[in-house]
Amino acid sequence: MWIIWLIGTVAVLLVAGGIALLIFLRMRKRGGEEAFALSDRPAVLIEAVTEAEFEKSGAVESPGKALFGAIGTALPVAAQAFSSASDLAGGGVYRIVIPKGAQLAEPQGGALRAFFREGGEQAAELTKVNVALPALLDLAAVAVRQLYLIQINREMKAIRRSLDELSSFHEEELFGKVLALIVQIHTMSETEVQNCRGEERQRMLIRLDGLQQETIALLGQANLTLKRETASVLSDYREYERKVAAVQRTFFLRNALYEVLSSVCDFRYALRAGEISVAQSRAVLRLYTAQCLEAQESLAAWHAGCAEKLGIDLGNRLRKRKGLDRAKTFFPALFKKEKKFRPLDEGMAQTIEEQMGWQPPASRPDLYGRDTELYVRDGKVYLLPEEAS
Repeated sequence: MWIIWLIGTVAVLLVAGGIALLIFLRMRKRGGEEAFALSDRPAVLIEAVTEAEFEKSGAVESPGKALFGAIGTALPVAAQAFSSASDLAGGGVYRIVIPKGAQLAEPQGGALRAFFREGGEQAAELTKVNVALPALLDLAAVAVRQLYLIQINREMKAIRRSLDELSSFHEEELFGKVLALIVQIHTMSETEVQNCRGEERQRMLIRLDGLQQETIALLGQANLTLKRETASVLSDYREYERKVAAVQRTFFLRNALYEVLSSVCDFRYALRAGEISVAQSRAVLRLYTAQCLEAQESLAAWHAGCAEKLGIDLGNRLRKRKGLDRAKTFFPALFKKEKKFRPLDEGMAQTIEEQMGWQPPASRPDLYGRDTELYVRDGKVYLLPEEAS
């Protein structure tokens, strides 16, 4: 009898304990809802920062006014604060961090939130406000598109400066075509394409498709020229010296064309993000990377063959004496081995190493796959470039 009583008592205790645990878990979940909203749900952070923090960030100014307007549409609470920023702590500089698009597209638990904090690090309280997801996604897309274009603009300027320094190329047809491509892409990257919608955007994409086709045609031509110029191993040093100089012109223009193609692929991706993947946008680049590496392998093999034939020691900057030069030092060379060699010109050595050592530059990271960080100061918007992130 007492055994039945004991079993009944244990059963009652177990049921009561289960009910108590269930109630506790529900209360805990309800009590921790606000913390969950802040820590686990994707959220936009808007906060006042100091002038020193802004300067340290390395942010660059956004061209035009479209991005500032997009902030006002997506984050009205931020726009209200920016209008009176001079009265606020932290020197009137605001930092906005938008979670990457994948997180924004699927917010956990429903509504997306923005957390607005004034006063820099001194303020612990966050004011929570709702934000419009479509407008926020558009703001992030505009900001990232501008980041791509700023970087592409820099790259085109750098290539053009390099070409301008090489005046000996100016009479060459290939030089003129490469320069024309760079000028067109540079001009397009300075356009406020963040305003492109509908037909205007489509026209720009069609223009980029045309530039891409022209670039790959010239790139293929440059690779074939490199192979043709390095088809025969040379046994005369002076002839090799002249050939290296000629190859350098084609080599330089080929590399410039490769960078142009990479920028065109990124430009198209910047305009079509959400429609195509990074892999799709760079499919053409991968194909021509393989072609460039094949031409590069032929170029390196040619240099190796010429070095063996001419007795060039690239690492020690030496080359074997040949012909009359060798006869003049025949007897001294019997006693001193170094007399068999003469110094290799440093400029020549560096050019050979450059031609043998080329590798495709690393692809730019997918800027749409990271959080977007903006700064607002004195009515202007500043973007955080990839190298500063």
